[in-house]
Amino acid sequence: MSDPRIRKWTIRASLALAWLYQGLWCKLLGRMPHHQEVIASVPFLDGAAGHIALIALGVIECAIAVWVLSGRWARLAAAAQTALLVAMNAGGVIWASRIIPD
Repeated sequence: MSDPRIRKWTIRASLALAWLYQGLWCKLLGRMPHHQEVIASVPFLDGAAGHIALIALGVIECAIAVWVLSGRWARLAAAAQTALLVAMNAGGVIWASRIIPD
């Protein structure tokens, strides 16, 4: 695996699969109900608003997967991923720390 193009593609594919798993499998397909519980712990995101927020977040995560795979604007993609992860983790610590085991 000495070809730099293969290394870059492998890294992008790995990152994209993580975003796709979280967005498509966990949120859009609803295979991880715990994600709905975490969203519902946000004071203004209970009920239907929480479900809409979960779907929107899943779509955003799938879009990030496509963006990462494309390799376009890589630094901006990295910044967007970092910002989203910081926001999601901060929200989890603030509102859902009691229900997040890990």
